[in-house]
Amino acid sequence: MLKRFLEKMLGRLARAVVRKYRPKIVAITGSVGKTTTRAACVAVLSVSFRVRGSIKNYNNELGVPISIIGFDAPGHSIFKWIGVFLKGVWLLLANDPLFPQVLVLEMGADHPGDLAYLMSIAPPDVGVITAVSAAHTEFFNSVEGVLEEKKVMITTLAEHHFAIINGDDERLTSIAGEVSARLESFGFSHDGQVKVLNDSVAYNEQGGPMGVRAEIRVDGREIELLIPGTLGKPVIYAALAGISVGRALGLEIGEIQKGLTAFVPPAGRLRILEGIKHTTLIDDTYNSSPHAAKAALSALECIQTSGHKFAVLGDMLELGALTEEAHREIGRLVVATGVATLITVGPAARFIADEARSAGLGEDHVFSFDAAAEAGSFLQQRLHEGDVVLVKGSQGVRCERVVKEVMAEPQDAEKLIVRQSKDWV
Repeated sequence: MLKRFLEKMLGRLARAVVRKYRPKIVAITGSVGKTTTRAACVAVLSVSFRVRGSIKNYNNELGVPISIIGFDAPGHSIFKWIGVFLKGVWLLLANDPLFPQVLVLEMGADHPGDLAYLMSIAPPDVGVITAVSAAHTEFFNSVEGVLEEKKVMITTLAEHHFAIINGDDERLTSIAGEVSARLESFGFSHDGQVKVLNDSVAYNEQGGPMGVRAEIRVDGREIELLIPGTLGKPVIYAALAGISVGRALGLEIGEIQKGLTAFVPPAGRLRILEGIKHTTLIDDTYNSSPHAAKAALSALECIQTSGHKFAVLGDMLELGALTEEAHREIGRLVVATGVATLITVGPAARFIADEARSAGLGEDHVFSFDAAAEAGSFLQQRLHEGDVVLVKGSQGVRCERVVKEVMAEPQDAEKLIVRQSKDWV
């Protein structure tokens, strides 16, 4: 009851703030990649505008208003919640000359109608959909149900607004006819306005992976992009979205390139970390879904190494009736991508292990644990110099504990990996 009251009052307050200050609204939704895409958009737009992005990953009925008002996460502190309301009222009564010119807001959806509500608080000038896949299907029953909710982001925009989509997602391109706004796309295979011509892993002088490179065509002009400290196509997709949003708000390509040099993907999103015994960790522990797990395994497959490749995969949650088959599909992919040793965490992830064995991975290379801490301790004993380890799982499985167990500098965990605040630890 109290939460509903807070949502209602904060929504009204944030809606009034938006109406008063009239910032440009860039709204981002999708089954995966929202936070990384938000980071890329903020980096690009900050070159020319005063910009605020969503606070942390605040993307729901409480988080979006808090991000608009611009108050740090109040948590369970009654005084901080009072502070949120006081700042909102101050913004309405006074005039803040430093209020952002652009708000880049993540908008999540757990249930039908969520996006329509969030968009009523902050009506987008630019709507971005990163991808539509099996995530939160527990609440939407099917991927088609997810699409019906996500497409609201772009199908309700007016003609003078911008709708930006991942052109490689067939579900998104299939609804192009329903969009009245100016529709633009980005991707690898789709021939849109922003397209990747080629991409590769970048290596350091010691031969270890240090980032990703991409050659990108933007309106017929080719640019090169290097994103250090991370791997895989997801971060490139985020950069492509950032380029597209920059174009939509009138930035020149030179300004966009300058902004992307400041783009730092958030922790827990395919980030490269140094592991114990001179190993390499690919930390993708922020969350997981079938789409994201496939992308992470693809990133692992592309790495060249003299050692062995490990995959530590935790449960993918909130999949409802799709749970077993989604996990089994990942098990088959583990074998197809050349993983030498598979370690799973959680009850649903045992389907991954079972299917990997059926697909040919030997019994002595597949191990399952109930808790992340147990998996981390086991992994520590198995690693040798040159090995590469991918760690991924849904938030509830807490696979960042595996990363902390085997990272070379655990004393820096608070800066390098997710969920290290007092609320989590």
